[in-house]
Amino acid sequence: MKMNREQNAGSNSLCAQADCSTDFEMRPQTASSVMHGPAVPEERNCGRFSFPLLLLLIFCCVFSLGAKRPNIVIISASNLGFSDLGCYGSEIRTPAIDKLAEEGMLFTQFYSCGNNAMSQTALMTGQYPHRVGMGVPMVDLELKGYRGSITQSTITLAEFLKSAGYTTLMSGKWGLTRHYKPNAPSFAWPLNRGFEKFYGTILSQTSYFEPQFLMMNSLPYPFGEEYYHTYAVANEAVEFLDQTRGRSNPFFLYVAFTAPSWPLHAPEEEVKRYARQYVTGWDLTRSARFDEMTKRGLLPYGTQLPPRDERVSDWSRVGSYAPWHSRRMEIYAAQISAMDRGVGMIMNKLKQLGADEDTIVIFLSDCGASGAELSPKTKSRSIPAETKE
Repeated sequence: MKMNREQNAGSNSLCAQADCSTDFEMRPQTASSVMHGPAVPEERNCGRFSFPLLLLLIFCCVFSLGAKRPNIVIISASNLGFSDLGCYGSEIRTPAIDKLAEEGMLFTQFYSCGNNAMSQTALMTGQYPHRVGMGVPMVDLELKGYRGSITQSTITLAEFLKSAGYTTLMSGKWGLTRHYKPNAPSFAWPLNRGFEKFYGTILSQTSYFEPQFLMMNSLPYPFGEEYYHTYAVANEAVEFLDQTRGRSNPFFLYVAFTAPSWPLHAPEEEVKRYARQYVTGWDLTRSARFDEMTKRGLLPYGTQLPPRDERVSDWSRVGSYAPWHSRRMEIYAAQISAMDRGVGMIMNKLKQLGADEDTIVIFLSDCGASGAELSPKTKSRSIPAETKE
């Protein structure tokens, strides 16, 4: 299902933290994160997490003495609101991710950059984006630190793990360079930055049904009539895992979903699951989420639900636009459920391979829910101005 006017429907949901704010604030936001892996205590742990801590954890695992090195799987959503997962109090059904949280560790403070490409840069390099040329994404300002691509001298996480004997695999989006067309300079593309296999797009955002510049490794790759990008990213990740069967060396799999980022695209069968879910509007939804998060102890004591962003109307005043807005929220929820389905496929494959007890799995979002308002007149490299139902 496509919508003619694109906006992240989750932008009206709660993005909660000690200094709770609505999703329209354009600043670094808290992102959801769960971790699952071997030797996790039975009691659920909640805590703080950051990209440097994540990389330190991986570094310690890789060079641990007298122990089998674990496989590493990092699964990233994009523009996911803090309360958009079931395990964080959402009404959106995410059983696979909820299971990760139940069996592993649920983080309540996880900070990222305000832009997904820059968060991805920090995750892949362990450095502030502007230190490696990514102070601004997709454009070259001809200033040191603001070239729109990571520098050639930058060492990535994939290169580090590959040098340690890991098989390195990636499926999804790669936003670490402004060079996204097939014949463009490829020095910052995944296969030149440590990954042995890659499926996806260099662009951070693209159509879910007709993605531009889809690649397998470094070559253009076709898509079929019934294509849906979230499913395809998960399917290729599963295929990559299958190819590790019988190998003695550990693997690193990085799955970077575009979902649930703009544009609002989801298969009709996923959208139907949320029919009339949001007819009561965003005010009641955000209040219900806040109450559920408070009940679960996910918010600091005394946290108050903040006022609605002044640019967002009271639901009672939406009037004839109510069906349109509730439909957008249905599609946004469907995008998250589709991604959760993909996470379930990946976890099932790990279990099938007998690797689930030897694998650290980390699910995170590269930034909080987007506050961008995009209309059909918005210029875009990857999304046509007009879409269809």
